[in-house]
Amino acid sequence: MTKDVLKYLVIPIMIFLMFGIFIQHHVSKPNPPKKLLCNEGNLLSQIDGKGSVYTRVGGLSCNYDKGTLIISDKSNRVALNVE
Repeated sequence: MTKDVLKYLVIPIMIFLMFGIFIQHHVSKPNPPKKLLCNEGNLLSQIDGKGSVYTRVGGLSCNYDKGTLIISDKSNRVALNVE
């Protein structure tokens, strides 16, 4: 009787644990840093393409509008689609 109970109890527990490990693996993946960011109207550019170190780009301002990054200077405006 104990053998039957363990057989029916161990399989669902193993499936539950595998599902939990799978979900934890996908949730804990790091997001790659973005090349350009807008912070309080200042355009920030990623340094060296690695890591999360940014520098302010002088003479340009930016803002987000419906998922689009809009970069502007005194005379021109450029829109970039950022997801």
